[in-house]
Amino acid sequence: MYDHANSVLLKPGQTARVTWTFGEKSELGFACNVPGHRAAGMVGDITFARP
Repeated sequence: MYDHANSVLLKPGQTARVTWTFGEKSELGFACNVPGHRAAGMVGDITFARP
């Protein structure tokens, strides 16, 4: 399993929160850290721009 400070591993039914603080404009890619899930498409991108 992937273990990183910016990562949360949850069991079914659990919840958690990861908080990041962004600058004026930021781009972030994210993916599930369970083996095989990223390859199966559990990924996404976030683009954030302050108004």
